[in-house]
Amino acid sequence: MLTTSKIRDLITAGPAAHQAARGLVAAEERFAPRGHNNYPVYDSAGRAFLEQLRDTRPEAMTGYKHPGREARATSIRGLDEAARRFGTTDTPGPLTPADIAWINSLPAPEHVSYRDAVELAGLAARTEPGSADDRLVRSRWEPVRHRHDLADAQAQLAAARAPWPALNHDVVTEAFAAALGRDPEAAGVLTDAEIHGRANDLTREAFTARDTARAQAIEAAQTHLTRLEQDHAARTAVTAA
Repeated sequence: MLTTSKIRDLITAGPAAHQAARGLVAAEERFAPRGHNNYPVYDSAGRAFLEQLRDTRPEAMTGYKHPGREARATSIRGLDEAARRFGTTDTPGPLTPADIAWINSLPAPEHVSYRDAVELAGLAARTEPGSADDRLVRSRWEPVRHRHDLADAQAQLAAARAPWPALNHDVVTEAFAAALGRDPEAAGVLTDAEIHGRANDLTREAFTARDTARAQAIEAAQTHLTRLEQDHAARTAVTAA
């Protein structure tokens, strides 16, 4: 069953609550009818609240594909496959002459393709820190990474600024009221009118916390982007000097 704290957490989660609610409703529909006690049957108010979150899709935002993250994911998949097939998770050794020739043939950072950036990031993760190979790879990877870091931060800010799904005040209040009615500290102590009054207060508080969480997410994303822009400007000034 939904508790008041769980309802508040879902409200303040913003767009992420859409997927969480989908999972909760799907789990109930799949397992509860089969007698799985670990999957509760929600009361009508709780169900209506979850369905509202599930059905209120957030504004579509496509996450930025950072080559560094793609390289890490590819590396993990490769190591898992190597462990399964050969019983080893050894990483590749030093750069080969072909690797070095390829690195030296790369264009300026702004013209490096996404595929080549992923390959560079993978090499940077596999070379011995502080080695000549590491210095060579990072001399080409770091400028490319900085450009993608900026683009990634811009995408994060755009996502933070996207409107959060609207929630119906009455539906949320009824969910809080139902949760309070099951709370041993409230049930049998508060009257129905007092429970609904408290539920209304909880709804108002949760909506305020939701607005605060969104504002903080925007501020954090903006601060991160500003820092990267300042670092980029400083590096550009040094390069130009």
